[in-house]
Parts: sequence; structure tokens; C-alpha cells
Amino acid sequence: MNTPSPKNRRFEKTRQGIIDAARDIVRSEGIDALSMRTLAEKVDYSPSALYKYFNNKEEIIEALRLEGWNEMQSIFMRRLGGEFNQVERLLEASMAYMDMSNQSPELYQLMFNSTVGAPDSLATTEADPRFMVLTDMIREAVESGEFTLPPQMSLLEYRYLAWFIMHGICMLKVSMYRNCVDEFDAMAREIVKKFIFCGTSKAKIES
Repeated sequence: MNTPSPKNRRFEKTRQGIIDAARDIVRSEGIDALSMRTLAEKVDYSPSALYKYFNNKEEIIEALRLEGWNEMQSIFMRRLGGEFNQVERLLEASMAYMDMSNQSPELYQLMFNSTVGAPDSLATTEADPRFMVLTDMIREAVESGEFTLPPQMSLLEYRYLAWFIMHGICMLKVSMYRNCVDEFDAMAREIVKKFIFCGTSKAKIES
């Protein structure tokens, strides 16, 4: 394993500092306030100096999106680290979405909004490992007999529906309902529980 040189370590530390400053701007002022000039002012660099680390604003936004996905992965790992039955795993995965939009609303809004790497077909999305995680969870819950899909709905259709619902809730929370987040979040979590558990029995819910 190669150890990074002091020069490379300094480069990565400065680069991360720029990303952190960009995140602060987006969190406090919104994505429209982020520019190479405003970012240079915040980190006390000349705008030209930033180009040593990022070619343009879009590269910085992509770096923020990657930070968001890394945080989401960490939240999923924490949520799913315990002993759960298959239906409870679905619930924990859903709550991870809610946690991410609570913890980092500025990153959540960027994660699914990019002109870079947008899928060219639904098949591309369905083959994405991030998409397949929840698909596999739903399949395992159905195969275990703990969960039943709604009538006339395929597993893939249900997976899309669950995603539509969770993403819609989270986007509403970080936008329209940002001034009453706690109230909206509590209500939404109860609705999500009912949505997931409608496919199982009351006995399994309480077990």
C-alpha cells in the first residue's frame, strides 16, 4: 500500500476544505449562491487558485453529491446493523432516507439532481447497485413470506412506488415544509410505517 506524499496530503486536505466551504454556502444560502467567486471569498483564495483543485462549479457540485451518497451509505449501515426481520429491514431502509434528509438537507437535494451521469434508460437505474439494494430487500421479504405485494403489482413496480414515496416525502420536507420539519417528519414517519406494514399482519408488526 502506497502512503500519500506530504504534498498529496496537503492537496487533498485543501480540496476537502473547499468542498466543506461549498457545502456551508449551499446549506445557508442555497445552490444558486454557489459560484467559484463566492467560494473563493469564503476560503480566502483567489478564484484562479481554486482551479488547481476543481475545473468548474459543476465538479464541486459532483463532489458534494458524492459526499451525500457516502453519508447515505453510512446511515444505511447504522440503521441496518441490528437484528431485524425482513419487514423491519424495509422499514429501517425507509427511515434511512428520512434520516439523510434530516441530517444533510443540502446534500440530499443535490444527490438526485445532476446533469452529470444521468441514466439514459430505466434499465440503467435498475442495474445501479444503489437501486438494487432495496429491490433485493423487498424480494427477500416476499420470499420469506413476511410480506405480500399489493394485488396486480410486480416487485419492480412496488420498488419504484416505495422510492417515489420516500423521495417525495424527503423533498417536501427539505423544501415546502422546511419551516416545520419536526412536525412534518413525525407525521411522515408514521405514514411510512403504515405503508410498509400494510403488506404484513398485525401480529408480525408487533413481533
